[in-house]
Amino acid sequence: MDTEHAGAGAWTAERHVTALYQRHALSLARLALLMLGDSGAAEDVVQDAFLGLYRRWDSLADPSAAPAYLRTSVLNGCRTAMRRRSRREVPPDGRPAESAEAAVLLGEQH
Repeated sequence: MDTEHAGAGAWTAERHVTALYQRHALSLARLALLMLGDSGAAEDVVQDAFLGLYRRWDSLADPSAAPAYLRTSVLNGCRTAMRRRSRREVPPDGRPAESAEAAVLLGEQH
């Protein structure tokens, strides 16, 4: 691929992702804030989603699906952030927290 075409692809990606950012960033940040309860973490997740979209723009099969890609990316980023957070948190008794599945199994056994 020559540099002229590579530059044109980057310009196209930048233009499209910028337009999507202007239209969707605020609502995605609100969604992430609702899930995480932390505005800084929510902003990071949204920025990561847009960066991922920018990096993969040329491989999108359908650019009109980009808003759905962003929502999915934000939701997955929030889930990852919540998992990381739950692993860092130590319960007051010092024992690791049991999973929801383990609690259900224990309830079934009793």
